[in-house]
Amino acid sequence: MRLLLFTMTLFLAACPGFEDAFSGTYRQVLTADDISSEPIAIEVFRFGHNVHAMVRFHSGGVEPFASEMRCAWTEPTTLSDDNTFEALLDDPVQRIRLSGRFEGDRTLKARLNAPGGNSPDLSLGLVAEIPDDTCRTIAPRSVTAKFGNLSSQNEFAPGEYEIRNPYFGIQWIAVQPIQTGTIAVWTAFTPELLFSPLESKVTSNRRGLSGQLNLTVEAPGEEYRTVSGDTRYSIAHFIVVDDEVDEDSFVRWDRATEPIIASGVRGGTRLDAPAFADEHNQFGRALLFVEGRLDSLGRMLDIIEIVEEDVDADGELETVDPTAHFFVAEVFAEDERIVGLRLRPSPALTIPVTVTTEFLDQTGLPLPRLFPLD
Repeated sequence: MRLLLFTMTLFLAACPGFEDAFSGTYRQVLTADDISSEPIAIEVFRFGHNVHAMVRFHSGGVEPFASEMRCAWTEPTTLSDDNTFEALLDDPVQRIRLSGRFEGDRTLKARLNAPGGNSPDLSLGLVAEIPDDTCRTIAPRSVTAKFGNLSSQNEFAPGEYEIRNPYFGIQWIAVQPIQTGTIAVWTAFTPELLFSPLESKVTSNRRGLSGQLNLTVEAPGEEYRTVSGDTRYSIAHFIVVDDEVDEDSFVRWDRATEPIIASGVRGGTRLDAPAFADEHNQFGRALLFVEGRLDSLGRMLDIIEIVEEDVDADGELETVDPTAHFFVAEVFAEDERIVGLRLRPSPALTIPVTVTTEFLDQTGLPLPRLFPLD
């Protein structure tokens, strides 16, 4: 037994570890005229002739590496004699291949090659000799869409509307700057809608919806996140669209003939709206996503009221968790612009979805947007 332990000790001592040359954390060197929207850091783990790496994508801003958007490991690969390597990233956003070349013992030249185009040659400097192997990802959350119950009717008035083939959908809405000449235009982008049939939730008179739908919601894609402060955000509206024909699945949304018949947001006003949202003409609830910390949203915080006086069953003060990524937001909107949000401590994410005539004649995308203030 002692001989075996001694032999294993010699073997492990002879094996290269990540303390080998080139291992460490490398950060992209940014210049004053650098236009990179996602500065990167690369964790390098070298084991002799083998290399394993992790790429961290950050949101940039005043502190470019303060907010990590996502991270992805590469497949294990080999370090060539000329100190170069190439490996594919395990990245759910897009297919990316990392090419790297070490220059000296403190500089890494890298390029990210993707189907949509390659990055310029990036220069990264060594900032830590021991790499960090933690890859923090945003886990999906359980969310409930509630359509009412026996004590809370959720119906159109008699003769007002008869429901045909309802489908429930979650629509992320983001705004991104697009340069048209010298003018920046903010435009709404929405992902492909994934709809669930709601026939089982239709009331017997086909004028209303009841019950609830339990969902698992993942973070929105990169292209549906808007920069604010040192992080990014997006907002999702819960809607029900009435399909014109009875299909096996909701293939295409024809907005000219298939209206939104229920939504988390509807027309009207609330007397208890925050002072900065007193001009609102729509209210309701939506799902707010924040990529980093809530308190990193910059000027967006000027139109967010955070309620922290609720008391739990033990009589202790409940607060909104600034490190959470999903929040049920009370929405106050003026036409297409959200002018105020209110966040309350809420471990369970539930959004009431109410039938409304507000959007029956709308053929565009009438849901309010959350424009950045920076």
